Amino acid sequence: MLLVTSPASAVAQTASSPVPAPAQAPAASKDEKSQVALFGEALDIVRRNYNGTVDADALTSTALKAMASSLDGHSAYMTPQEFKDFQAGATGEFAGIGTVLEVADGKLRVIAPTDGGPAARAGVGAGWLIRSIDGQSAERVTLIEATRRLRGAAGTKVAITFADTGGRDVPLVLTRETIHLHSVYQRRIGTFGYVHITGFAQVTDREFAEAQAELLKAGPSRG
Repeated sequence: MLLVTSPASAVAQTASSPVPAPAQAPAASKDEKSQVALFGEALDIVRRNYNGTVDADALTSTALKAMASSLDGHSAYMTPQEFKDFQAGATGEFAGIGTVLEVADGKLRVIAPTDGGPAARAGVGAGWLIRSIDGQSAERVTLIEATRRLRGAAGTKVAITFADTGGRDVPLVLTRETIHLHSVYQRRIGTFGYVHITGFAQVTDREFAEAQAELLKAGPSRG
């Protein structure tokens, strides 16, 4: 996953590691400089000719988001506040509705509800789509924006219109709760130990060590 944030660009390789200092970029080629100049010229034309108020910072942020999201479904540009929110979620504890989400073909989809969370208790299932959040369409929303809109203070409510796997709309009002995520699960399969890492967070290395210890305590294994 490539994450870029401003004002200083950085690549966050793991949530548990501090953000590394930006690597020394190679000197820009003549073609790259012309692309940067083209963007600046386009922004200047919009500012001078658009019939309305123009927020240059918002325009630049939107352009950078579009650039990053065009790479693949796992790359994103973050504003400083979005990056702060991302880091908060990486601790393995946050207030929300308890869903693992993805964006595919412009649609916001539930990969799985978190066990025991508000969404799971309301019957939300894997593969359901989210059509709207608090009355605003979730069509073409980025994963970062969707996460920001779904999270909030514990005890607050959020109105969500889901679509089940049959395409039927399911409107729900869910109360956000503190969600404790486990990024590592383990079990024995015969004489083998099985460890599943569902995602990387600040607790992943500790949970992995604990999973190994539990498997070793369970008895001899072949692997």
